[in-house]
Amino acid sequence: MTSKTNQNIIICVGDDADHFSSVVNHLHEEHNNKFKIMPFINGTSSINYLNSIVLEKKNNIIIITYEKLQDMTSLQFFKNVNGDAGKIMVLDNGITDLSNSYIDQNIIDFYVNRNCTDGLSLFINRLDYAKKSGFFVTATRTLKEKETALRLQNQVFSEQHLALPYHQGIKKIGVNPYDEHTTVYIAVSLPDRKMMGATSLSKANKLIAKKFKTDLGLPLEEFYHLDNIKYLDENLAQVRNATVLPEFQRRLVGPRIWGEIYRENKRSNNRSKYALIHAASDISDAILAKSLFKNILNQGLYDSQLNINVRDPINSIDNVKSTTSKSVDVSSQDVINMYFTIGFKLIGKPVYNKRFKTYDFPMILDLDNVQEPYGTLFESGKI
Repeated sequence: MTSKTNQNIIICVGDDADHFSSVVNHLHEEHNNKFKIMPFINGTSSINYLNSIVLEKKNNIIIITYEKLQDMTSLQFFKNVNGDAGKIMVLDNGITDLSNSYIDQNIIDFYVNRNCTDGLSLFINRLDYAKKSGFFVTATRTLKEKETALRLQNQVFSEQHLALPYHQGIKKIGVNPYDEHTTVYIAVSLPDRKMMGATSLSKANKLIAKKFKTDLGLPLEEFYHLDNIKYLDENLAQVRNATVLPEFQRRLVGPRIWGEIYRENKRSNNRSKYALIHAASDISDAILAKSLFKNILNQGLYDSQLNINVRDPINSIDNVKSTTSKSVDVSSQDVINMYFTIGFKLIGKPVYNKRFKTYDFPMILDLDNVQEPYGTLFESGKI
């Protein structure tokens, strides 16, 4: 016999009496206001419960299970539960090949170590919000997932900037040497668990700087000398290659990824005070790039105190001698304009990016002074 429920439910399955009870108590303390907490000592009883209820479409169900169950394997358990449910696995002895394999096969959404209840709450909140928005944002969870995200970035840039299929575009783009050292944030749709977009994050790093013979070890140093800002923040961050697949571009994926990067930075012990970007303008014409640069100057959106100098003058708009009747308004450049509304300031002249055949604009954001409403939206997790 089945019964209807209009409640959101967290099902917790485990048989380790001491640790299991502490996890259940944590769930009651932190999530009882939004979820009905249902603990089970084995997989069979929890599956029987799930089969006994009919969930409304709007209901959110999150399943937390231990890596090892007394009556079945974790794989057998997950194969018998609703694919729409958010799934978190509690690991016995840290990250394993099994947990990584489950992520890559879309069997689970997150894993957490036994004693990390803070991480558990973070993942529950992500899955809860994903029920409303249709996706969650996370740093890539496995090496295979990171490789997929980097390929997605190059695919989008190949098709949108170079008008080439990936296998041809990647030959022109090449492999970015900084990718090995970057953290990639991705948006993942629910319930089908498809990657919707990706954004890379690099931080100043002395070892990487030594490897690439630069001051900070940031990708932006391929184009600029960072003398004016290299002492600004020892954890100076650069956010780059923000991409969203075309079919998802009206879903606020980009802002949501930015929001998660902002919150993750707030939680970090090595918190960045400032974030850099090299914003792509989609402009390949040097005269139009120069026109847009002048418009930005006229609007007071340039921070001359933090000005950075172009490394190779050949790529600078300073080489543009001719004039044109063409003009570009900042508002016509949606991505550039979006960054200004968040609080970014321009800190250098645009340079020509040979890989993508566009003029890109260097910007900086004071992470303690994000403009409203974005500051509140990022803090609250609503973006």
